[in-house]
Amino acid sequence: MLDVLRAAAAAVGAQERCGVAVAAVEPPRGAGRPFTLRLADGRLERAAAVIVAVGGALPAGLLPAELPVAPPQLTLGPLATEARWCRRLDNIRVRGALELRRDDALRARDPGEVMFRKYGVSGIAAFNLSRLAQPGDVLAVDFVPAVEAAAMADFLRERCCRLDAVLGRAATWDDMLRGMVLGPVAEVLLDAAGLCGGAPVATGEVLAMAAVLKGLRLPVTGLGDPRQCQVHRGGLRVSAVDAATCAVVAVPGLFVVGEALDVDAPCGGYNLHWAWASGLLAGRAAVARMAGRPESKERAR
Repeated sequence: MLDVLRAAAAAVGAQERCGVAVAAVEPPRGAGRPFTLRLADGRLERAAAVIVAVGGALPAGLLPAELPVAPPQLTLGPLATEARWCRRLDNIRVRGALELRRDDALRARDPGEVMFRKYGVSGIAAFNLSRLAQPGDVLAVDFVPAVEAAAMADFLRERCCRLDAVLGRAATWDDMLRGMVLGPVAEVLLDAAGLCGGAPVATGEVLAMAAVLKGLRLPVTGLGDPRQCQVHRGGLRVSAVDAATCAVVAVPGLFVVGEALDVDAPCGGYNLHWAWASGLLAGRAAVARMAGRPESKERAR
């Protein structure tokens, strides 16, 4: 993708300059005057239009001070939780669902692969919920998403009856969980429910197992490994730009795109789409401005 972009830029005569850090973008000091780009090494550059596309968190002080900027924050990454159960399940993947709860109220639910790590939970479902999670929230891991919570106890009772008949004896909890979940997961679920795997299933124990199968509780302590986070939220507030061109309304000729704007989305290609689409809009509008055409006409192109 980067090679294609560079080739297209070279084809129209664009210059690529690497290793040059811009410390601040200063607005024109009058009509018809250029922007001043203050470089980190003290040099100055001039530009008729500026597109801020930083490929990450918006550096402090880069934009004019009067613009509304939200502080950068990593997101779309793994979640750190209390590690009691996760340490025992490190590197185990399950197909299930995660629920995010706050004050016992459901905030969000995301089905998909759940990857346990020593520090908490990773995988796409955890990444998506990281956009909403706060320390003090609770992640509930659903190991049997195909069965509704209200039906889980009856499902276990029916399974127990069938196993009793097939085995010719009273089924144990080890029998019940075998084939439903991986062995290490079964051990954790038994401990979380306070049950003995080798003991026959007792009627009064079914509700306890149903509860942990449908919602093993993991209190959230924060983000997990920050190196795995895919995007930053924060940056210039979207209220400060023209939605059709990403032009900063208060500073004509200045455009802000991608992660430099306070926009983020769940997994699925949305953040990449936003980076390319916003860059395309801003690029067309900047060219129109420099060519003396109204930027608004570029919106329909």
